[in-house]
Amino acid sequence: QSWLNGQANFGLMIIGDETPSLNRSRMFRSREYGGSSPYLVVNSNCDTLAPLSGMTPLPQFSPGVFTASWSGYDIAPSGCTPSGIRKFHVYYQINNQGWTEWKSTTQTSYTFNNFASNGDTVYFLEYADDNAGNVEVRPPGPQTRTIVDSQPPVVNMAPLPAITASTSFIVSWSGTDSVSGIRNYSVQYQIN
Repeated sequence: QSWLNGQANFGLMIIGDETPSLNRSRMFRSREYGGSSPYLVVNSNCDTLAPLSGMTPLPQFSPGVFTASWSGYDIAPSGCTPSGIRKFHVYYQINNQGWTEWKSTTQTSYTFNNFASNGDTVYFLEYADDNAGNVEVRPPGPQTRTIVDSQPPVVNMAPLPAITASTSFIVSWSGTDSVSGIRNYSVQYQIN
């Protein structure tokens, strides 16, 4: 790469195990030697920048089974073609109890399934590497989080009398939810 950038070219030295007592040697033919002329192939990779990636934000509350997703793209210096993302590295932790590597994958989403209990907070972070060996800096902290609400609310209907003399009467109910609270009630009735 230095040669391509215009710095001095002092040549190459090709060495190996050439121990004469073991009958080992390295031989090179000239270009005039029929069919076996030597040549040198130099592969220069100009993709020297790490990918950019991140987690998709999660809602404040999620059920016990939910989908976590992430995305990213590879970058390279001007005039160079990015080599492409090789892998995403996804970690989670529950209630700040230490990071666990969850996925090392080319996919961009997975189902998070029953690792956390009702009321637990689940945190995620992610970074990527590319096919040129560049590794994105691992985030110092979580990129998204959600609170698991895996238990349904508890609802109670207020009892009604066995017989009522009016065609209009009050029906009432109450409920509790220990994590996310009650969003709404769905009340149904049937006749006979």
